Amino acid sequence: MRSLRRTILALALAALLSAGLLLGLWVIGVFVSDRFRWSQPISFVPRQFLVWPAGIAWCVFAGTSLAYVVFKPMGEGVPWRSERRGRSRFPRLLGKLRAITGVLVLLITAHLIGIEWRWPMNASRPPPTPTERLRIMHWNVGWSHPVEVADSIIARQADLVIVVNPLTRTDLAWDFTTLGQRMGEGTRVIRDWPINVLSRFPIRRWGVTELGFTARVNVLEEIRSTTESTPIDPGHAMFVELEAGPPMSRPLVVWIIDLPSDPLLHRAALARQARQRIEAWIGPNAQRFPEPDILIGDFNIPARSASLSQLRRRPGYLMQDAHALAGVGPDGTYQLSGLRRSVWLHIDQCFVKPGLNVARYSIQDGGDTRHLMQVVDLVP
Repeated sequence: MRSLRRTILALALAALLSAGLLLGLWVIGVFVSDRFRWSQPISFVPRQFLVWPAGIAWCVFAGTSLAYVVFKPMGEGVPWRSERRGRSRFPRLLGKLRAITGVLVLLITAHLIGIEWRWPMNASRPPPTPTERLRIMHWNVGWSHPVEVADSIIARQADLVIVVNPLTRTDLAWDFTTLGQRMGEGTRVIRDWPINVLSRFPIRRWGVTELGFTARVNVLEEIRSTTESTPIDPGHAMFVELEAGPPMSRPLVVWIIDLPSDPLLHRAALARQARQRIEAWIGPNAQRFPEPDILIGDFNIPARSASLSQLRRRPGYLMQDAHALAGVGPDGTYQLSGLRRSVWLHIDQCFVKPGLNVARYSIQDGGDTRHLMQVVDLVP
């Protein structure tokens, strides 16, 4: 019996230690985030992969600690009252640890579902009708089938379409002119590798700049020649100023960001350099990037990371997360393997200037791509 009680106690303490470690990693991911290189890998772990195992560890700890108390001899046969009191002190400690850890797990789970996943606050939002909204669509398509991509774009009836990194294989070609014609008469098309923009509204002006990185591109080995060297991804930023018609009926400045995917780069330094390069850019007629109404792109930085504030912070305000305003769920945008169920990382994101009303933000699966598309509906 004594060896059984020791085994049960060991399991209880191991489960408690595991729950504490997972909750500690959650604290680092939320409050330290990717401010330091050592904490950056933790910020890439989806929060539910820390919260859910912590809940399981607490359940194991609660069950085994209660079993330990049940199997532990009570103290009636012990002659001295002080010794009986000493033997009951440890079970009381286990009870306090059960209560404290359980409350922490519940609070963090509520934070995950309510604050990060925005449920049920945003779940009841009805989608606006096509006449009530301006729809922006962003999609990093990579090695995708151009026809499937075009069909997915047309089906969603977007007013501004941003297609990033359309890579051409020998048997497939991208025809953005035809795609623009399918979107409607008068659709404007801008192509400056790797960013392609199609707009139903007039484009007042636009500009693009490289961000100066020397990161290597992660290219799938099965589609890259063995003799070809891995290309450099300098990162890109583009602004587009639209003369948006109804229902918005106002100019809109959209910044499009495409940051390198190299996981070894420190995200805080990455965002800081991107901000500096954008601010230093001088285009024709001494124009600069105007202040954005919308910031959208493939940041290769997980949602809610501290480094994103480098780009979100504007003079006097912080751009709002479109997912927090009108999204629901974890909304992963990038699949870690060939399985759609592994879409956990939310690295494609959208932010809007305070005062813009986001009616709906959704991540949608448009076909055989590693990235899922962002669809953002703005209303007056």
